[in-house]
Formats: sequence, structure tokens, C-alpha cells
Amino acid sequence: MNNLKTLILVGMLGMMYACQKPNTTDTLSDSKLSNTNTVASLPVNAGGFVSNARNLNIIYFVPSDNPAVSGYKERLSDLLIHFQGFITSEMTRNGYGGKTLGLPLDSTTNRVKIITIQGSQPQASYPYSTTAANAIISEINAYRSTHPQEFSTTYHNLIILPQRTDGGGQPFFGLGRNCFALDNPNISLAAMPTTTSAYIGGLFHELGHGLNLPHNKEKVSEAPILGTSLMGSGNSTYGKTGKKTFLSEGDCAILFRNELFQPAVVAGQYGSLTTNVSLTEAYYNTATSKMVISGTFTSNQILANVLYYFDPVSSPTNTDHDSPMWVNAPSGNTFHIEMPVGDLHSLGNTSYNFTLRLLAENGNISSKGYTFSFVNGIPKFAGNTTTVTQNCSYGGYNITLPYGSYTTAELSALGVANNDVSGIKVPMTGVRVRLYDQDNFAGTPLLMTTSADCLAGSYGFNDKTSSVIVEPYGGGGSAKFYKHCSYGGYEVELPVGGYTTAELIAKGISDNDISGALLSPNIRVTLYDQDYFKGSSYVLNASNSCITSFNDKASSVLIEYVN
Repeated sequence: MNNLKTLILVGMLGMMYACQKPNTTDTLSDSKLSNTNTVASLPVNAGGFVSNARNLNIIYFVPSDNPAVSGYKERLSDLLIHFQGFITSEMTRNGYGGKTLGLPLDSTTNRVKIITIQGSQPQASYPYSTTAANAIISEINAYRSTHPQEFSTTYHNLIILPQRTDGGGQPFFGLGRNCFALDNPNISLAAMPTTTSAYIGGLFHELGHGLNLPHNKEKVSEAPILGTSLMGSGNSTYGKTGKKTFLSEGDCAILFRNELFQPAVVAGQYGSLTTNVSLTEAYYNTATSKMVISGTFTSNQILANVLYYFDPVSSPTNTDHDSPMWVNAPSGNTFHIEMPVGDLHSLGNTSYNFTLRLLAENGNISSKGYTFSFVNGIPKFAGNTTTVTQNCSYGGYNITLPYGSYTTAELSALGVANNDVSGIKVPMTGVRVRLYDQDNFAGTPLLMTTSADCLAGSYGFNDKTSSVIVEPYGGGGSAKFYKHCSYGGYEVELPVGGYTTAELIAKGISDNDISGALLSPNIRVTLYDQDYFKGSSYVLNASNSCITSFNDKASSVLIEYVN
């Protein structure tokens, strides 16, 4: 593999939230947040704030040549208590009252407890990179092994470094359940209303990532009332005079299940979550101007919520900061939601990445990805193509493959090198992809009905694709095939999908033996005179009792739902 792909893969596996580096232009002030930051009726400790059974680890990591900033314990304690008040208010506003972020108490000062760790390297050894972040985490883990009593949780760490004095960058991002920020004398409650930097808001934005929150942007209807979503661009509005910042309902749903929000220890917290999802409908209701999405799922854990994120693809290096989201509860093993299209910021002719996140009661989250596009302001969810990408995060070449089959040689002719696919984009409805690790569709395929920005990890299929089948999938309906004209002889009913010669035979249809077809509404059938959807073809848009021009010629079949 080339070095670029290796670097991208390492970054993906590190689960780094690709936030912009803090700039010097702006940060919070929700209309419900008072300067006193009370925590409503929740019980408080001797410091006047809430501690839970498990609390956030706040770690102040000091490079060997860059000392701690004066007054850091007092300043950061005040800011974190302030942020706890903001969270408490937002949880209540969104209907998730009674829980808030747990902060550890330093019983000697009655302030928030901060763990100070001396780094082994100078500041230049800890630049803005996941490599440096992981090196810091390794040093923290070494310290933890000899000071376990200082840590409350094994999962969530807020790691703060003094701002570099040599002008260099430093980690300022989320990395899994670890998050990084910086400290300087202006990281304080006093400076927050008028600061021109985004460092304070950036600290809380990255802490959101460390608390399991993905990026999401305010809906169009929310912006005039609530302001800016903290997990969108709220790092530049948080705490600023005249600016409003808020947590979305989806953020609060996730936090409600977070380990640090539980008054008592929850057995099985963040236990393994395995889900499968099938979208049963995705369409635009012109009468209500709403997007309608429904589906079914299986899960090894009880699900609490389903979250829906809509990310407009604004550039080849697209980030998801601008993703409005919705949330609701499942009903049994199904979900259904109707969302006003006017709450999205980008319509026109815009491509979208759609992410469905399934939130378990134990706090773990499973994600499924899809793609769709707006065409002249109307969302088009169905598709008949897939796109394979060279690198993770949809980087490198992006090659679109219509319905059909593709050997190694055919992929190469289209620009897809052998064993070189790292990502795949699949539309919300209409397509299933079979990825094979051998040429000519040999071996056990990886079946994809959702997008994947990296085929590493649990997929185990990064840089393994040697042949591909793209076939219709979902939407309902079927086609009945007959051995003789006038619907005589055997009758075999097949649902939407692709069927090779062997698969037709397995269903009871002999090769070159179809004479008639009875189609249910909204079904299109394409017959091919060669295996694997090759050779000459014949399209049926309606039932045909005697396919005279293609009688006894079909060796493979595509059945698609057309709406």
C-alpha cells in the first residue's frame, strides 16, 4: 500500500474528530444560561457542583520545557463548573432533566479536581497530530498505572496542555473518548464574554467529542431562537456577549446515556453493540415537504434512540460540522421519522452523506452511512450506482459503478486498481454491493447496503476488493417468471435483486428458459443473455405474457423497484 493510504487509515482507526484548528475569531451564551450556573435541583457536593458515580478525568499535561500556566486549577475549575451548568440547562430544555456531567471534587480545595502530569518531552515533541496525541495518552496511562486512585473513569479524559510558547501547534481535537485543548491566561470566565479567540468554546466543543458527541449543526428553524449548535460552529460563539449556543436534542439524548451522567454505576456500560439495519422506505412527500425515512433493525442491545444526520458534501475534503440532525425513539424493532426539508441549509443540487446512528441504552453507538442528492431542490434517495474510493474518508479516486458485474480487468479499465478500494458510497435505497476478494466473483463476498468511509476495522475488507457486483436492492415488489408463454409452465417469484445463472437455477429457473414475466407495480426487469448481467439485454417495464424478442435467452436477471 502507498504511504498516503497508510496514513489515512491510521487516522481513521484513531477516531480523530476532524475539527478545525482554533482560530482567533470568536466563542457561548445560551439564553437559558445564567452567570451563576446553578444546577437546578440536582444534589451538589461541598464545592457546589455535581459529582456522579463516575466523573470526568481532567488532566493537565505539562511538557518538560513549558510550565503550567499560573492559576490554571482555579480558572479551569470555574470554567468547568460553568459548563456543567450549561449542560444541566440544556438537558432540561431538551427533556432530559435530572442528569448532568459529573465532575470530580478535590476535597482539599472544594474545586474541580485536576490531575497534573509532567511530560517527558519538550513542547515541540507534542505537535498537532494524532501521533503526538497518542504519545501523550501513553504517558498518561503510565502515570495512571501507578496512581489509579486519582482517576475516576477508564473512558473519558479531558487533556489540557499549556499553549506552546514557540508558536507551534499542539493537539486540539477529539480522539475517541479523549479530547485535547490548550490553556493560557485568558482561558477564564472573566475573559470569556469578550475574548476574540475560539479557545474556550473549542475546549468545550472538543470535550463534547470526548463525551461521545458527533458534529451537528443547528436546523434552519432553530438558529433564530437557539443560536449556534455547540457541536457545529459553537466553538466560535460559546460564552460571547450577544451570542447564543446550545446543545441539540440528539446531543442530550447521547449524554443522557453517557457513563459520566449516571448517578450510580450502570452495569454493562458501553458493552459491545452489534446492529443490522434495513431501510424500508426513504422518499420525499411533496404534499408536506418532508423527507420520510423508515426501517427495521436488529440489535444485541436495547436501543434507546435513533439519530439522523444530514451532511451536505461541500468539498472533496468535506467535514461534517454542518450536519443538521433529528432524533426519536424506535418502536419495537422499527423506526420512522418525517423531517421538514426546509430545515436543511443546503438544497439546490447538493450531494449528501446521511448517517443513521443507533444509540443503545448502555451508551454505545452504532452508525450506518448512506448517500443521496438533491436535484433542483428535491431529495432523490434512490439510486442505481455505487461509488468506490481509493482511500478512507472517501479520498483518492472516486469511481462510480452502475448496476452490473466487474471483474479485476474491468475494474482496472475503469480506474480501480486491484486490492485498492478503501471506501464505498451506497445510496439510501436501490442498491446492494457485493465485494469479492478474488477475481471473477469468487470467494465469500462482503455485502454492503450502507456506505462505509473506511473498509478497515470490523469490515476487514480494506484493500481487498478484486471483483464487484452492483445489484438492485429494496423497495418492495417482485417479478414472476414463467417457462412458457401465456404464463404457462413453472412459475417462480423473485424479489428485487440481481440473479446470476447459478442463482436462477437455485431458485428453479433453468438457463435460457424464461418466456413470460408478470411484474408487480413499480418493478422493472432487465434480462441478459449472458451470466453476470453481461451481453445483450432486454428491459421489461410492464408484464409480458410472451417475450418474443428475448424468448428463452435469459441467463441473468436484474429486478429493480422504480418509484
